[in-house]
Amino acid sequence: MIVSASRRTDIPALYPQWLANRIEAGYALSVNPFNPNMTRRVDLRPSPIGGSPKNSLETGENAKLEILADTGKPLTKPTINGKPRRSFENEEGKKNDRRHTKKYFEDHFSPLTTSIEGYPGVFNKRPGDMEALVLWTRNPGPILQYLPKWEERGIRSYFLVTLTGYPEVLEPGTPKVTEAVDTIGRLAAVVGRERIVWRYDPIIACRELRMDVGYHRENFSRLAKLVEPFLSKVIVSTYDSYKKSDKRLAVAGIAHDKNEARAAAVEIAEKCAKMGLAITSCCEDLGDAGIKPGGCIDPRHLDSLWNLGLGSVTDKGQRSGCLCAPSVDIGSYDTCTHGCLYCYATGSVKNAATKFTAHDPDKEFLA
Repeated sequence: MIVSASRRTDIPALYPQWLANRIEAGYALSVNPFNPNMTRRVDLRPSPIGGSPKNSLETGENAKLEILADTGKPLTKPTINGKPRRSFENEEGKKNDRRHTKKYFEDHFSPLTTSIEGYPGVFNKRPGDMEALVLWTRNPGPILQYLPKWEERGIRSYFLVTLTGYPEVLEPGTPKVTEAVDTIGRLAAVVGRERIVWRYDPIIACRELRMDVGYHRENFSRLAKLVEPFLSKVIVSTYDSYKKSDKRLAVAGIAHDKNEARAAAVEIAEKCAKMGLAITSCCEDLGDAGIKPGGCIDPRHLDSLWNLGLGSVTDKGQRSGCLCAPSVDIGSYDTCTHGCLYCYATGSVKNAATKFTAHDPDKEFLA
């Protein structure tokens, strides 16, 4: 089992103590974004090389006893300020993927046949140890202190680090480029460059901020020269339209130019070819730009690192075109405070700030 932390928020940058606590405890709870009463128990103990044990489903009394033995007390039903969580539009997808993705969650999150006092919705459908921990972040700095211990324990961490260097109006809460590059270099000193992937994502083009092809040619080239010594490849995609992020951009007076963004992708691919930097796209056909499709949680790359036996398997719970390996996400929507206008995972910056303030790092679930 691969654990994703997280497509929904920036756990390494914003919730490092919670992640460290959960790894120490050996598990975390992942809440179904469609139904907050349905929660999956995710094993965070590293598995032996060669994959997770294929043991039988844990249901009813056995699952109840295992959970209570690990926690030492009954679980409490997750709420925000006393109210049930509101589900997001869908899991890392768009409205036209909702039915498909919702079915995925129904298949993977189910209530116990024997309820736990105060919390009837915990169930681990496919128990097994953690084969890899995939960390999505703008800033891995806050978890660097934990990495040596995780390495000793055999936790196979893999980093997807987003760095765009865009104007502050687009991403007000992200680290400055110099700080980000320094952190990536320190991360590489611990885990090596093959376990770090750069995400220049999304590519946004707009006249209002003079972010045209020329801007991206210069901006990407500048960043690539700085980070190339510390990572293995780059993943790109152009901005995808979402109702809430579209509204934020419109309020800021920014209109994304899809054609200009795709033209910028051509320039980026040419720069990568000159540098010898591997490049793939995320959930988008950029073949006309000379960019091959790929997965962020790339099963073949993970196999090359640890021989996990993933092959070319893909995650059916993601949006159409996603080539990522199957994973379980332990994050929560509306918890990232970076404030990026184009972000699909944050519906309300105000709600995210409220949840961040109310966050308890000792809880079994993030928020």
